Amino acid sequence: VVSYTAQCRIGEMRRTYTSGGTTVVEALLYTYFTSCEQRGRLQTVTLRRQVNGGAWTEIARAEFEYYGEADGVECVGDLKRIKAQVLSGTSWQDEAVYYFRYYQMGESNGFARGLKYVVAPESYNRLVASIGNPDNATDTQVAGFADRFIEYDANKRVKTVKVAGGTRSHTFTYTSSSHSNSYNNWKMKSVETRPGGSQRIVSTNYIGQAMVDEFKSGTQSWID
Repeated sequence: VVSYTAQCRIGEMRRTYTSGGTTVVEALLYTYFTSCEQRGRLQTVTLRRQVNGGAWTEIARAEFEYYGEADGVECVGDLKRIKAQVLSGTSWQDEAVYYFRYYQMGESNGFARGLKYVVAPESYNRLVASIGNPDNATDTQVAGFADRFIEYDANKRVKTVKVAGGTRSHTFTYTSSSHSNSYNNWKMKSVETRPGGSQRIVSTNYIGQAMVDEFKSGTQSWID
């Protein structure tokens, strides 16, 4: 880190490496919203590069968009979009867009501000082509394009992740033990059952460290 903002947030990070007599400095520049309801939230991260002390060249940028009061939802300030951008002339152009939606208070299988839908770039492009502005789409419309649709249990733990527009599901179950708190005793076992029926079973101790990570497929089992 080479600089901070007046609010003690990271302003710039750099790394330097030399190869074949060429010295390259890469920097990440951070900007933040300075007014209104998004004040203080991350706005952009720009990658730029300098070779042998020459001029800086901007390479790529990530731009962050958040839900606001105008969206009419409870998740004001939660992340709505991440735009991966490249420089075209003097302006930044979107190359890939990630889109996020969240549960509202009272919705089943979730909790207020819990992540509900994740739409990755290729799916986002199809959603825009089909619906237009995703902000105007219903949850049902978004669900048909979502790369992740997440449902939770009463303890706010993930119980189902539906992928590929809801066509396949990963389910999760959790079992706790009555063992005493010890690094060598398991306290929680989580089982992920995948679309094809295979399972990943992870047992953790009382501080959440993984003790056993097992993959099962049919009669075969592999333990890490």
